[in-house]
Amino acid sequence: SAPGAAPLNVTFSSAITWVSSSTNPGTLTYNWDLGGSSSSIDVNPTMSYSSSIYSVILSVTESVYSIAATRTSASFISASVP
Repeated sequence: SAPGAAPLNVTFSSAITWVSSSTNPGTLTYNWDLGGSSSSIDVNPTMSYSSSIYSVILSVTESVYSIAATRTSASFISASVP
């Protein structure tokens, strides 16, 4: 989790690794739901959070084999009034 005083600036890292040794991946597409109606398609987005608690969801899709993975972190960001 990432607790701190608002405004809380957070940089996310996707850290995606292709694990098949027999095939090469296609293009990876990133879709971040950063909470608070904010989203990003950047690989490693940065977001500034106001006072509240936020959940973060990362969905990644691979273009050749149509492999998709989603990771949800509920109540991951907790920004409080200083």
